[in-house]
Amino acid sequence: MISTEENCPGCEILATVRPYTLAIAKEPPRPRPPLPAQAFRAELSVRESPTDLRAKKPAVLLVRIKNVSAVTWPARERGGGIHQVSVGNHWLDADGKTLINDDARSALLRDLKPGETIELPLTVNAPAVAGRYLLEIDMLQEGVSWFGLKGSQTVRMPVDVH
Repeated sequence: MISTEENCPGCEILATVRPYTLAIAKEPPRPRPPLPAQAFRAELSVRESPTDLRAKKPAVLLVRIKNVSAVTWPARERGGGIHQVSVGNHWLDADGKTLINDDARSALLRDLKPGETIELPLTVNAPAVAGRYLLEIDMLQEGVSWFGLKGSQTVRMPVDVH
């Protein structure tokens, strides 16, 4: 197969010429069932949090993610799909009310075992209207739940949009 994806678990990589990868799938994608309730526990931090952004402009954040549960979070399989684990964000007003629920995502590219940490880039898109916002970073399992809705701590940071 020829793909532009960053990873291919269960594949033999034959060649890579950015942005393409030529690989042979040696096994089918692993099944990814919904995580058990106790798996929705993460510790998040953002290196160099933005304080000012331009309206409608993207910004790349580096999010440090630690799996503080007792369950391994599975990496994204080729084709992405349901039940992949990702980091994402929401935009809230100054009072914490959600204005933009799903802005951006960045999927795990390797399994994250209990106690392990990874850093992922997350490209967020500043709201179109200038103002003071809260940028909330959270983990999610696609098709299941945001971690914050299951009791995990999120990261909220004030951002002025000009």
